[in-house]
Amino acid sequence: MPRYKLRDANGATRVLNLDAAATYADLVASCGGTGLTLKAGRPAVPLNCAEPLTTPADQVVPSGSLITAEKGPVVPRLHIPEAPPPPPEANAFEAPAPPALETPRDPGYAQTAPRSAPAQWTCATCTFINVEGCNEIGGVALCTVCGTPRMDAQVGEAPAPPSPIRCGCAARRAVDADGNCLFVALAYLLRGERPDPISARAAAQRMRQCCASVVAADPMSYPDAALEKPRAQYGAWILQPDVWGGALELSILAARGGDAVGNAAASFEDVVLHCVDIRTGVAQRYGEGKGRVCFLLFDGVHYDPCVLAPEAGAPESPADVTLAASDDALARAAVEALAASERAARNFTDTSSFALQCLVCGAGLKGNADAEEHAAATGHQNFAQTGH
Repeated sequence: MPRYKLRDANGATRVLNLDAAATYADLVASCGGTGLTLKAGRPAVPLNCAEPLTTPADQVVPSGSLITAEKGPVVPRLHIPEAPPPPPEANAFEAPAPPALETPRDPGYAQTAPRSAPAQWTCATCTFINVEGCNEIGGVALCTVCGTPRMDAQVGEAPAPPSPIRCGCAARRAVDADGNCLFVALAYLLRGERPDPISARAAAQRMRQCCASVVAADPMSYPDAALEKPRAQYGAWILQPDVWGGALELSILAARGGDAVGNAAASFEDVVLHCVDIRTGVAQRYGEGKGRVCFLLFDGVHYDPCVLAPEAGAPESPADVTLAASDDALARAAVEALAASERAARNFTDTSSFALQCLVCGAGLKGNADAEEHAAATGHQNFAQTGH
């Protein structure tokens, strides 16, 4: 016996139970008559039967189907083709075509290109990834973290007055590690050539005497805390030929050194002292506001002069330039690039852990802290490095 679920034209649902011999005409009558359109299937389609009076209902619609009754005849959906494009030359009296969803831009309209990601470069020293243009001095890109110049950058011309050579390579010119290295390096740079041993010792002693005199005459600027020892002892201490000079002596000489080098092409009065610490890459400048600059490299325990040579790897020669314009960004970049390469080669000493020996009593020491403690306890001031 056929059984159907009917959803009538009002949306109500009920069950139809027909006799086993019911025809399609009986099904139509049970659903509401011929004025309705019956649909079934998935998706629902109109039901058609050529001989509704003789065709069994379950042959047109299988028993158990959902039948939907709708009012009115079924109007098939017409397919309306898209309008053809207008001819190339439309009549002037014709209505214009409706605008497209997006009007094409005029070919001459300057369109803004999408922004690309900012260019980046990696510091050769600390491996920090820098964004181009964020930290530049005189056209030289410097690492935002450690200040190392970009190794592969094309350095632009700085507005500074030109140095004797503008494209020289920085070169380290070693001096003896005899306690006088700072003073001999300064004599080398201000004279424009390597001094002979006698002249070097004499110049070093004049610079030591200058430091002692300045400290003795100015207790306000140089108290015990700044000297790290009683002022009464500083003069005798710095005059010893094997005592190292450092940042304090650089600051004194830059401010009040005058012609302490003697027989030099330049004096401390017109030269900035630019010192780069190889281990950290930090540069300190003493005596800003002067016209020229000289460069020093510090490896943790020793100072060497840094010059501008005609080409990379060039030996020491009269062509070396020891002074540059104080605002010459090219010269500064070359020196700091050299410091970066020395750092990469680990050509420095970590003073917190290096091995020392007291040359007075032979005691083995480790780092500056041990040396300072030993000096305070014994009065011994002469040490030599025995290892890294």
